[in-house]
Amino acid sequence: DEGFDLQIRMQSDGRRVRAGKAPLYRGLPDAAARIVREEGLGGMWTGATPNVLRACCINVGDQAVYDLAKRAAVAMVGAGFSPVVF
Repeated sequence: DEGFDLQIRMQSDGRRVRAGKAPLYRGLPDAAARIVREEGLGGMWTGATPNVLRACCINVGDQAVYDLAKRAAVAMVGAGFSPVVF
C-alpha cells in the first residue's frame, strides 16, 4: 500500500542518501516516532486520499475489463464454460 506515508518518506530518504545527502531518519522506528511526535498521528496518513482515489479508479477499471472479457469468453466458448476458470 498504499496511503501509508511512512513508506514514502523512507523511500525519499533512500534517494537522499543515494544523492550523497545525509538521511533525515535513522531508520523506520525513528521515522515513525518523529512523524507522530512532530505532526501527530494524522501525519502517518498524509497523502492517503489521492492514493485511495487512485486505487478505487483502478479497481473499477479492473472490474469492467474482467466483466467484458468474461462475457466475450462465454460468448465464444458457450455457456458451458467452467466457472472455476473465471
